[in-house]
Amino acid sequence: SLVKDYSVDANGDRAIQYNNGTTLNGVHYNSTNKMFSYSISFDRVNDLVNVSNSSSINNMQNFTFGAWVYPRSVGEGSQGRIFDKTGGSGFKRLQLADSLGNQFRATVETDGSTAIIDSDQDTVDFNQWQLVVMTYDMPTKTLSLYKNGYLIASGTHTGTIHDDGLGYLIIGN
Repeated sequence: SLVKDYSVDANGDRAIQYNNGTTLNGVHYNSTNKMFSYSISFDRVNDLVNVSNSSSINNMQNFTFGAWVYPRSVGEGSQGRIFDKTGGSGFKRLQLADSLGNQFRATVETDGSTAIIDSDQDTVDFNQWQLVVMTYDMPTKTLSLYKNGYLIASGTHTGTIHDDGLGYLIIGN
């Protein structure tokens, strides 16, 4: 079931369960987008939305992060952040990566290791809308990555997810 909806409205602050975000460094709102009523645009350098620390998004053991993205590059430092929930000793991260060539990366910090999965090389379609989703299933310790509804990477690991309760959820780069 849907737990969080971080879609934006004309004011850029619509969210379910009062987890409102604050835009920083010139995030641009677009109300003429053909795919969505509203969208936000990042400059690939330092624009982001900072969602306050909240018990409703802290230390989730089973979760799904998803976003419609329209990448023009892999972002700042070739590590374009889509979502990043960091705090305490743990993190959950969905990003663009260029370590092997234009791919999506999902990462979860655990007490056993850092679970990292990468999509195949050249999976990112630049200048096109695509839906990218990261899921984590604690009982099976499976981290999965989807693009446009298709599984593009998956892996299992050991350990328990570290505490991310002290941090914010950051959207964008």
